[in-house]
Amino acid sequence: MSDRTKMLFHRMLALTALFWLTSALPLSAEHWRQPSEATTLRSLGITAVSPEAQAAAMRLADILRRIYPDAAFPLASEGDGQTGIAVGTVQDFPALAAALNITIAGGDPAADQGYEIKTYPQGIAVLAATVRGLDFAVADLLHALGYRWFFPMPKWEVLPAEPPATLGVHIRETPDYISRRIWPGWGLWPYMRGQDQDTPRWEKLNRKGGFDLRTGHAYERFVQQHQSQLQEHPEYLALVKGERKGNKLCTANPGLQKLFCDWIVAGFTGNPNLDSASADPSDGGNWCECEACARLGEPSDRALFLANRAAEAVRQAGFTSKRIGIYAYNLHSPPPAGTADRDVVVSIATMFIKGGWKVEDLIDGWQARQATIGMREYYYGNTRPASGWGGDLNYITSTIPDFYRRGARYMTSESTDAWGNAGMPRYVASRLLWNISEDPAAIINDFLARAFPRSQAEIRSYFKLMNGPNRPILSDDLLGRLYRCLAAALTLADGSPAEQARLYDLAAYVRAAELTHALDNAPTLENYLALMNYAAASRDRRMVHAYSMSRDNRPFLPAALRGQTIPDIDWKTDKLITDAEIDGFIQAGIKNFALLPFTPIAFSSDLKLAPLAIAPQRGEIGPGRHIRHFHLWSDGQPFKLGVTGGLIAHYRDRGNVKISLTQIGGPSETGELETVVYHDASTPPDGQPYTLSVIPRHAGLHRLEVSDGSDSTLLEWPEGLPVAILVDRDNYPATNGTLFFYIPANAETLGFYAKTQRGLLQAPDGRTLLNLQNHNGHGMIPMPEDCRGNVLTLKNFSGTFRPLTVPPVLSLYAHLLLLPN
Repeated sequence: MSDRTKMLFHRMLALTALFWLTSALPLSAEHWRQPSEATTLRSLGITAVSPEAQAAAMRLADILRRIYPDAAFPLASEGDGQTGIAVGTVQDFPALAAALNITIAGGDPAADQGYEIKTYPQGIAVLAATVRGLDFAVADLLHALGYRWFFPMPKWEVLPAEPPATLGVHIRETPDYISRRIWPGWGLWPYMRGQDQDTPRWEKLNRKGGFDLRTGHAYERFVQQHQSQLQEHPEYLALVKGERKGNKLCTANPGLQKLFCDWIVAGFTGNPNLDSASADPSDGGNWCECEACARLGEPSDRALFLANRAAEAVRQAGFTSKRIGIYAYNLHSPPPAGTADRDVVVSIATMFIKGGWKVEDLIDGWQARQATIGMREYYYGNTRPASGWGGDLNYITSTIPDFYRRGARYMTSESTDAWGNAGMPRYVASRLLWNISEDPAAIINDFLARAFPRSQAEIRSYFKLMNGPNRPILSDDLLGRLYRCLAAALTLADGSPAEQARLYDLAAYVRAAELTHALDNAPTLENYLALMNYAAASRDRRMVHAYSMSRDNRPFLPAALRGQTIPDIDWKTDKLITDAEIDGFIQAGIKNFALLPFTPIAFSSDLKLAPLAIAPQRGEIGPGRHIRHFHLWSDGQPFKLGVTGGLIAHYRDRGNVKISLTQIGGPSETGELETVVYHDASTPPDGQPYTLSVIPRHAGLHRLEVSDGSDSTLLEWPEGLPVAILVDRDNYPATNGTLFFYIPANAETLGFYAKTQRGLLQAPDGRTLLNLQNHNGHGMIPMPEDCRGNVLTLKNFSGTFRPLTVPPVLSLYAHLLLLPN
């Protein structure tokens, strides 16, 4: 899409947004519960008449018998459900539904999953709109009784300590997200698969699943299954450098279109119960270069064109409630010029986006083309705490509601099966995907109170370190804090084997993080084998994703060892890690990992100009990649900004450099704290310098954002403009150049974290306080008298430097600082 097209396209968004928010999105989600006449639980039988209801009723009865071991909860396959627990659809028990005024009904993919639960003196009606909602209704009834299954392993199932004798509720629910799928990339061990295994049962009892939206790359499978036809018609394959080859298709070819659509229709004919089919292109590039495909437009237009044809063919074949799924991903992530068919669902990838687009703009852009929106997330996070979105509770609790409010109705997320790092956020995600308005703090409090009733005050600190808003990076200090926290929690949980078992699982994860830290610090074969062998020996605990590590060792194998013969790992070892061994790891960890001799200080991100009466001195900010933010103090006048994009030549396909200026505070036409006052996307990624005239509206604090699609961009700042980089917990980008930061007058020491390739930390007189060559980790140095109330210099440094006990702001000018207000 050209920049002119993008400009026109963004103008169109404002005109179309209201229409789509009010008319195109499913609005059937309901979440309400109120008191009802109570019933006595132990005396009830269970009636379910359909096969689907009987399966759900059997799961309910099994758990009820464990909650109430003195009750039988007999099952019946016949009856009107007027007494006892009736599990089924409204159609299964019409008289009961009418008597209790239960009106839940299907009609769209969200409503079809709805249910009502209503107690009355003779029993409980557990009635779903369709069979899709049966498992979800059962799960909610059990939740109301205090049953929880937090992680999909037996020891993380928690029965209520004091189950209620009676229950009096009326619940009516339909989900916010129609599809709620979080799945492990690389999968699970074979013995963990199957509908009778822990994970599928856990998903049902946490209302996961829903509408089965299929969006995986489909072209490869199509090519594999049509080898003979493609040999006969090579023109169906993409033309790449003069050859018809690969897994991309010539989407403009009518014969290919028919063959592809017939294949999609055949899938539904063979299995009419399928909800959807994927028409997503194969991964990577190699799109067809023929003239006919070029006339269809960019890759997004071609992917959508074939998906639209498939959706139309499916309807013409008589399948009127099916969906066709594709991703907005890689080269086909930008919004197309064409319009989406009503039955095409486009799942926006939050990573691997081309063209320099931001996720929120992609959501708006595809909606403007009438697409139904899903999200394709990446909840990664394995053996390294504070790495990946899977363990980032703040990210998960903010984006799930935000994406929904922007129009997303389907969610699929690749993840790592590492419950030690991402377990609690993933449980919270399962609740929010059903109801975006549920309070995350209440979910977490319930989790801690039930899973760790004796040690919850102590173990809260563990999860704050692991998943909280200020997740520390992997370090000796973090390991020391986690081990000390777990040791204290185990003491508090003495006498509760179930609670201690869960604590030992968490400690098993910390040991994996410890071995990862050792490998980071010394990337040797010995340390690599220690980590991988430990993952194999702790695989049943599922605290780290051992199966993915067995299939893809690239994230862990040191670069120096690649190409060498590496000893095999016994991934099926029967020498599993014991709790006694974990006790040893905890005690050794407390002994070996000292805590930092300083406490990090939290500073405000509300910055003010703070000129200093010292000699003027300007530093330098080198080129950088990805999305970067700079804070600046504007006098309200226009200024010239030099921009050179495309500094990595082989990444020049990622779109123009995008610059936006956001006013923080001050006058606002909309009343918002932050106002975008300038935007430009005219700078091509060609390695040549360009000059922009940036026009603020008012004086004061602003944030300038640079987005280059992960290419590399150099900015040339005008003389005298106060510019700074905020390096707090949420913003600590790798930087290179020479910058300055302030040491308060009362700061006797400087505590910091640095991961730098080079650089010198210099006092005001230029003497070196610390050489940052290949520094990796935390540090602390005393502050001489002449440094206090003054400015230090980071000279010719490259990497990440984050002050932890002084204001975390790196300024371009020594005498024109931006400091926390």
